[in-house]
Amino acid sequence: MLSQFRATVGEQPDDPRSAVMVAELSEASPEFRAWWAEYPVRYFRPATTAIDHPRIGRLDLEIYQVRPVEDPDLLLVLQVPVGEDGLQRVLALLDDV
Repeated sequence: MLSQFRATVGEQPDDPRSAVMVAELSEASPEFRAWWAEYPVRYFRPATTAIDHPRIGRLDLEIYQVRPVEDPDLLLVLQVPVGEDGLQRVLALLDDV
């Protein structure tokens, strides 16, 4: 996760919020401070799947899994439409509910 955060921070190096967050985390956590100095930059690639929805047709989805460090038995799975078109079709579907 830290390498993904580093990649995100690197995309907007002049954002003062990122600098503040890194400074505060570095001050609060010796582990973060050490890891921030060592971790490589790595981008996360979600899994992709598709469903055939009866009302909006084929929908490509990116699947993200998040497992909190504090409770590794807990798993959050998110399925997010790929692209603006997919998002708009899902939002239109939700408007009909």
